Amino acid sequence: MDVLIRGDMLFTGEELVRDAYLYMKNGKIIEMGSGTPPEEYTFASLIIGGPGRFIGPALVAPVDPIGYLVKSRNCTVPPIVSCEVRRRVNEEILSLPALLEAHTRGIGRVFLVVSDISVATSLAEKLGAPMGAVIPGECREVEQHPKLERVVPLSDLPVDPLVCPSRQLARLDDPYTWSMDFAKAVGVNPPVIREGDRASIVVYDMSQPPLMGLQVGSVEDASSVYSMCAKAESLLYGDNVLVEVGSHLLIVEKHLKEARREMARIY
Repeated sequence: MDVLIRGDMLFTGEELVRDAYLYMKNGKIIEMGSGTPPEEYTFASLIIGGPGRFIGPALVAPVDPIGYLVKSRNCTVPPIVSCEVRRRVNEEILSLPALLEAHTRGIGRVFLVVSDISVATSLAEKLGAPMGAVIPGECREVEQHPKLERVVPLSDLPVDPLVCPSRQLARLDDPYTWSMDFAKAVGVNPPVIREGDRASIVVYDMSQPPLMGLQVGSVEDASSVYSMCAKAESLLYGDNVLVEVGSHLLIVEKHLKEARREMARIY
C-alpha cells in the first residue's frame, strides 16, 4: 500500500517543513518535501491530511495499563500493582483502554507494563503496532523477544510509566524531548521522520480546538502540539492505519465492553 499525507507543516524531529507532503510505500517513508507533490504520488491508495494539518513523529512512551484503570483523580502515578495481582486478571483485555488513549493521543510505540511479555507480543501481533514491554522485577527474569522493540526491567526506566497519557503529556514542559530521551535511555529508535525509515507518524488537525490558533514558528515550538491534549486525527505505523478521523480502527466498543466486564469481575 502507498500513502500520501499532506499538511500545512511537517515536523520531522529535526526540521519544520511548510506546505508539506510525505509519501510512503510498503510501510517505509519514500520522500517528503514542500509544495506540490509529484503527480504519481497523488494516485496513492490512501490520501490523508490536508489544509491545517500538522504531521509529526508518533511518540514513544511507557504506559501502565493496570495503573491506567486504578489511577487517581488527578492522574498521579499509583503504587505499582504487584505481579500477583496482575496475574489474576486478564492483562491483555485490560490493556486495550490504555492503548486506545495512548494511540489517539499521538503515542505510536507503547512500552506496556505487564507481568509477562506474552501479553505485549500478543497485542503487537493483533494490532500490527510496535510494542515494548516493561517487566516489574518480581515478575520474571527479563529476556528480549524478537517481536518486541525491547524488554526493559521496571527498575531501569528513566521515567515513571504514564497512567493517564493525555493529561500527563500536557503537564510536561516538552513532551517530544521527553519521548526522545526515553527512547535513547532504553535503546530504541528515536521518534523522528526520515526517508527510508519505517513510518511511525501522527497527524493533528490544527484548524480545530484545542490546537486552533497555536503558533508553531520553529522546531522548538513543535513540541507544544503534543502537550495540548488534542486527539490525533490519524496515526500510522508502517502499513497499518491505527487511528483515522480521530477513532481507533482496531480497538472498538466491543473491546471496551470486554474491559468493563473484566473490571466489574475484579471489583
